[in-house]
Amino acid sequence: IYLVENCYGDSNKVYIGKEKLNKGKYNSREYDHKKTYGSNIIFTYIDEVESLYRRDWRILETFWISYFKYLGFDVQNKNNVGCGPIFNSEETIKKISKPILQYDLEGNFIKR
Repeated sequence: IYLVENCYGDSNKVYIGKEKLNKGKYNSREYDHKKTYGSNIIFTYIDEVESLYRRDWRILETFWISYFKYLGFDVQNKNNVGCGPIFNSEETIKKISKPILQYDLEGNFIKR
C-alpha cells in the first residue's frame, strides 16, 4: 500500500493505492501518478500485504484511505474503499477494441 503526497502541488492532497512490487521504473504506479498529480509528488510505501487476494489487501487500502481522511487530508481517491472502478475513455476503448469478423465454413464473410 502506498501514499502519494503533494498531489497537484498541494500538501493537503493525498492518494492511497496499491501495487505489486518489483516492477520497472516506467511500469510503476509512481510514474503514472507523476503524470496525473505532478512531478513533485512524494511517493511512499506505508504498508505491505503478502497476498494478492482482494480480500487481503482491500481492507488495508480502505483503512489507510479512512485514516488519512480522519487526519483531515483531502484524499483524492474516487471512493472510500480500495480499488475503485476503472473507467476507460472512448479513445482508449477504440485503441484496445478489435473487430470480430464472422465467416462461414467455406470462408465467406458473414458480418463484422
